[in-house]
Amino acid sequence: MIHQGMQFGVRQMEQPWVILGNAAAIDNSGNSYIAGAISPNSGLQLFVSKYSNTGTLLWTQLATGNGSNRAYGMDVDQLGNVIVTG
Repeated sequence: MIHQGMQFGVRQMEQPWVILGNAAAIDNSGNSYIAGAISPNSGLQLFVSKYSNTGTLLWTQLATGNGSNRAYGMDVDQLGNVIVTG
């Protein structure tokens, strides 16, 4: 479920990466999901991260591809499945 005006905490990363968060959603348990692109070296790699309802990072998944991948939209269904478009 996507909510307008969602607020997320800000975290500083140790690496000099470019991070583009393009989409966000919240599931029925209050967990937050953020999707976008990360640039660890060259090109862009799609990522999806899940945070608990207290803000703890639970997991991050990276998609492999041709180096030009990013998420533009996402949703979480009633069963907790994450759907990402890019």
